[in-house]
Order: sequence, then structure tokens, then C-alpha cells
Amino acid sequence: MPAGREVGRLLFLVNPRAGGRLGRAVAGHVLEALERRGAVLGLDFQIEFTRPGEVVQQAAEASRRAPVVVAVGGDGTVLDVIRGLVAGGGRAALGVIPLGTGNDFSRTLGLYRPFGLRRRAAVDRACEALLWGRRVEVDLLEINRRILFASYLSFGLDARVACTFARLRHRLSGRFLRSPLANKAALTLLGLRYLGDRLPDGVRLRVAREDGSLEPVELPPRAKTLIISNIRHYGGGSYLAPMAELGDGRFEVTVVPTAADFIRLMLTRLSFVPSRTPWWPKLPSWQTSRIEVEPAGATHFQVDGEDATAALASEPVLEVRVGPRLAVVAP
Repeated sequence: MPAGREVGRLLFLVNPRAGGRLGRAVAGHVLEALERRGAVLGLDFQIEFTRPGEVVQQAAEASRRAPVVVAVGGDGTVLDVIRGLVAGGGRAALGVIPLGTGNDFSRTLGLYRPFGLRRRAAVDRACEALLWGRRVEVDLLEINRRILFASYLSFGLDARVACTFARLRHRLSGRFLRSPLANKAALTLLGLRYLGDRLPDGVRLRVAREDGSLEPVELPPRAKTLIISNIRHYGGGSYLAPMAELGDGRFEVTVVPTAADFIRLMLTRLSFVPSRTPWWPKLPSWQTSRIEVEPAGATHFQVDGEDATAALASEPVLEVRVGPRLAVVAP
């Protein structure tokens, strides 16, 4: 390896189904990029493919074998790897090569670049960042002290879209939704279909003050969705909280009051400076380190873009707080 390399041995966990089943091709590009820089497979880096339902365990085992574990996949793969690293003791740092539909965690870290037709060049830049990047500490969030997540939790309109899409993709077994572009088209159509959905009546939100006490917050009537987020981006590149910081010990709570606000939020992905656009939505939001929310019978929940309804729908109260910290390799 070149002198001065900072991050140590790399172990790549590649989701072969990510990016429209591009995982294996991207693994080949990783091999080329690292060998071109003098790295030796098996000595300086390793490449393994994820197995469905076993990613958390694979990441926990990987964290005991390498100081940097790289998730190659979408936000769901990244979340599973994060959970595995924490379960393994939190000693290994996280690296990411984004290869999913949303890639919101990677966008906030400055790791995401569209692959498009220049996939090999994009992987090359990602490997450069992994070799020479810096380590930054990021906060992770906990739900009821048992469910860990990195990016966002929500229920309401957007959660129904995410959950319906997850079931649709599973039912179709990837026969049609096999590319990020097709996935985004499907998500857009589902968003339009469920635009009339809203939060249940009776949702209660309490936000922690500076002294730690919980203050009740009145939500707008018939609001569309409630989002608890730790990152700036949301829904595949929309700017939900441009001032959010991953390592400041706090997170953002945002309410989307109307369908028009939801549409404007989605449109912010079209701008590099969303707050200066005429469609930027002024959404009610709070910054805090802990909340309690009573979802009042909400039927759909999503965590980091994945369906979390089975885990959360029966919970009468959701407490979200800042949890452990994790080192991430960033540019």
C-alpha cells in the first residue's frame, strides 16, 4: 500500500442485488481500483457478498477482523452494517459505497455521486475516499432503547409509500424494479396515489427542552407525516433539514402539514440551494436530543427507508433519543 494510508485494512460487504443487481460488477471495479493503487486482495482488503437476513451478523463478525467495514449498497444495507458494527463492539469504522435508490445517509456525508454511465470512475473516486479519507464521529438514534437507526424514522403518508413499495418489490421478486430509476418512478407514482393519506387523529408529540424536561407540542391538524431525522437529506435527495449535523448530539423533528408541502419537499431535490427556490416549504420543525411520540394507531412506519411496521405498530409510545456514536470514513 502507498505510504501514509490512514484507514487501515478494508473489508467490503457488497449487496449483490443493490443498484439493479450491479453489486458484483461494482465489486469488480473495487478490485481494479485498489489493485491499481498497490493494494493486495486478502492482505490489504477483502470483498464479501451479503446474504439475505444475515447482514447484521456478517458486519458484526467483520468488525472483529478489519478496522474499516465498507457497506456497498443502499440505505438498508448501510443500516444493517451499522447495526452489526455496534453489535460487534463499535471498534470498526464504517465506509460506504452508495449503490441504492435513496442513498440519503451517503449524501449527507458527501459520499454520494450518481453512478450513471461512469460507474467505474465513480467507484474509483469512492475507493480514493476510503483510502485517504478522514474519520468523523456520527450520532446514531435509538427507538425505545432497542431499535437503532442512522437517518430517519417516520409515519404517515411517506411511510405508507415506503412500506407499500417494499412489499411490491418483494412480491415482484425484483423482476421489474431492478434499477434506481425504476424504483424512483414507482415511488413517485405511489406518492401520488397516497397523497390523501394523513396522520391519525390523536398523535401526541413531546420534545425535550434544554433542561431535559418534555414539552408537549401541538401538531398542525390533518398533517401528512411526521419525520424524525438525523441527516440533511430525505427521500432520495430532498432537502429536509439543510442545517442538520450528524455529530452534534441532536436530531430534527419535522411535520409536513399539507399535500402541497409534501410535493414541494420532493421538488427540493431539483435544486442545489433549496432554501432559495420558490417552492421551498417552510415546515414546522424542532431540534432536540429526545422525544416521545404517541402514534395513535398509525398503520405504517419506515426506518431509513425500510418497512418497520411490524416492529413499531404495536408500540403505544415511541421514545427516540441520541444513542451511540460511530466512526465513519468521509472525504
